[in-house]
Amino acid sequence: MLVNVSKHVAKRTSNSIHKYGVTICFDGWDNVVKCPLLNMMFTCTSGDVFLCAINIVKEHKDAHYICNTLVGYIETIKVDNIVQIYTKVF
Repeated sequence: MLVNVSKHVAKRTSNSIHKYGVTICFDGWDNVVKCPLLNMMFTCTSGDVFLCAINIVKEHKDAHYICNTLVGYIETIKVDNIVQIYTKVF
């Protein structure tokens, strides 16, 4: 089931991503039990796509950690397709 959803999202967004690019968005927040999370998504003209929520309770939340986390998603989306990165300060 998850594979079908991923293929469907990729199909619906691929033309938009290659033509107009994407914005990677992420911010930090706490869940209902006060566990810090890093929420990541991208947005394009075809819509918004949730990427993940990472439990960062044991991480040192600094620029190096954020950068290292972003690198994997930048490589997945391809750097040529990224227009901007939006962050919300923790």
